[in-house]
Amino acid sequence: MKKIALIAIALLSICNVEAQNISQRARSMRMESYAKDEYQVKDIKIFDDTMFVICRSEYVHYPVGKFNSVDAYINRSNLDWYRQMNYRSFFSDSLRVPVTNIKRLDDSYIDTYSSINTGKMEIIGGHITDPAIKLRLKVCVGMSKKDVFMAFFRAFPQTYIADINVLRIVSAGGEFAQIFTFKRNRLKYIDFITNYRYY
Repeated sequence: MKKIALIAIALLSICNVEAQNISQRARSMRMESYAKDEYQVKDIKIFDDTMFVICRSEYVHYPVGKFNSVDAYINRSNLDWYRQMNYRSFFSDSLRVPVTNIKRLDDSYIDTYSSINTGKMEIIGGHITDPAIKLRLKVCVGMSKKDVFMAFFRAFPQTYIADINVLRIVSAGGEFAQIFTFKRNRLKYIDFITNYRYY
């Protein structure tokens, strides 16, 4: 009798996990239909408390805007930045790339370099906690979770984002990601992560 009860419990848990997977897939597909066209959303996946939005739009690579130089961005932002220049090696390559680190007093920072391919300021990393730093979509730290999601989606049921604590906007090739982390339904910080060679 105990064996039958254990088998029944095991089957129920397998069915419950499968139902959750189907539910997450259905929610992902529905969220995809709500995505704004300009982001060219290719796919949405939900794992635990994280939503991955895979986009083809160039916005993903240029979250603060497209600028010809770091100076152009600093002038446009109207904020005081502290600048430091250094050289970094990426992966196992012997090529060293000049990187400009711009930083705010609260230790928010953006690492950039000037690409010889695009002629633009490219972001290679960053961590933002300063609400004065606004992204291209007017997203900034301190905003409500709903307002951040509204920057990327036309509409959506509130229940679809209730358990999401991390929103990752990822480029289609997976080489660049913007990570929005929420705490108590407010945007706590923003990270930029890159994963490709920078030259």
